Amino acid sequence: MNHRNLKIALASAALAVSGAAMADGPGWTYFQGQAGWGDAPDDGENTQYGASGSIQLFNMLHLGGTYTAGKFDATGIDDSDVDNWNIVFGSHVAVSDTADVFADVIFGNIDPDDLGDDSDYYGGRFGTRVMLTDRVEINGGAQAIYLDDSEGNSVNGFFGGRLAFGDNFSAGVTYTDDNIRFLEEDSLELDLRWTFGNPGWTGND
Repeated sequence: MNHRNLKIALASAALAVSGAAMADGPGWTYFQGQAGWGDAPDDGENTQYGASGSIQLFNMLHLGGTYTAGKFDATGIDDSDVDNWNIVFGSHVAVSDTADVFADVIFGNIDPDDLGDDSDYYGGRFGTRVMLTDRVEINGGAQAIYLDDSEGNSVNGFFGGRLAFGDNFSAGVTYTDDNIRFLEEDSLELDLRWTFGNPGWTGND
């Protein structure tokens, strides 16, 4: 992990420990629509649109997934279709009334139509989600992703924030460097999220 990624992870951990008053902890049951833009190798560009969801299980676990589709442009390649999906299983632990630390296992597949065969990938990530106020969240951490082609491995950092406009609706932004899942070197993602109360049948209190 380079120094920039390490600083992101350490800063996020420090925020989690400090927390902030006057806010509940982050929600783990939600559905969102999202759009992402990234710088690909060889001065290329990648645009992705899709949806993600997550559900909290038994208070400290969560299960989620993402599907995106978009276009990839690079030298000699015009508007190649790229589909991506993943499944995430993880655990989150409250370290204060307003902050959770989390660790996830990720499995997915990326299918770039004009860039060869599709590739499975797997990996993990850890990080923090901190409610600075009841309307403002900050989050960040680090992840390692391994494609079934050993040339496509990456360790990277991510950092983002979220602003709530009510009890359930919020908008978020996330920056990721070297996002190999989307064939990108740097990416920026925007999302609109609806957070639900955790259903009783999932084992939550």
